Amino acid sequence: MASYKEMLDIARDPVRVRAMARRLLASQEDWTDWEHDFLEGLADHFGRDALTTRQREKLIELRDSAEHISITAGGFSITTLIEGCWLARLELDDEDDIAFIESLKGERSVKRRHVGRLMRCARKFAVVEDNSTSN
Repeated sequence: MASYKEMLDIARDPVRVRAMARRLLASQEDWTDWEHDFLEGLADHFGRDALTTRQREKLIELRDSAEHISITAGGFSITTLIEGCWLARLELDDEDDIAFIESLKGERSVKRRHVGRLMRCARKFAVVEDNSTSN
């Protein structure tokens, strides 16, 4: 999920909103009719009025479900995170997490919405350090 600051910045930047909507429409995602109409409306007609909170949330949600992250997440290489998690996957207790990690084998990118889950698994395996407990 985007930070409050990012959502506020998006709401105030019509050029960025239109560009993001166009990029999402051009993606190979299978949008519902409502999502397609929503993105088309933003891409073609979004002007000077700021987006509502709900519109911002939905735009970010659509972005997160469609865009792939291929370089880094949290300062770590996506490829390294995937490889490290795959090697240690059988140490997980959750079958869904094991299946998730196995589905990423050989991938060089993950959807933005899956980065948090990948990082959570990586912390479990100490592929990355969990700095949230230090102080």
